[in-house]
Amino acid sequence: MNEKDKTDSSTLAMSRTTVMKGVKKKRISYLDIKRVDQKAHTFKLPDTTDTVLGRTNDNLITLPFPNVSRHHSRIFKSNEDYLIEDLGSTNGTYVNGIKIAKCVLRTNDIIQVGDTRMVYFEREEICQS
Repeated sequence: MNEKDKTDSSTLAMSRTTVMKGVKKKRISYLDIKRVDQKAHTFKLPDTTDTVLGRTNDNLITLPFPNVSRHHSRIFKSNEDYLIEDLGSTNGTYVNGIKIAKCVLRTNDIIQVGDTRMVYFEREEICQS
């Protein structure tokens, strides 16, 4: 018997499905925020509060640029989905190049507020007990 044929008797062959059965997972949503002249930043969206984007410091996400309104748009959770809503901004809020008033977000949607582009994405994470 050569080394390749030897098996560690303490190792069990199990599928990922078997190991993960019963583990509680939660869908978490994020924004990757990128402005042309800045490095990308990832922001975890909260479940229970609205995320308001705008130029002034009282927003959860501050985009301090002249083409962004003071309170430009908000992202909020409704049931299991996140939505984005324009708050009457001067230059509009765009999702995948389309100007929106309100829109359900899906993974890999590109949101544009002024010169700032954001990518919305979701992933499942294991819940902490």
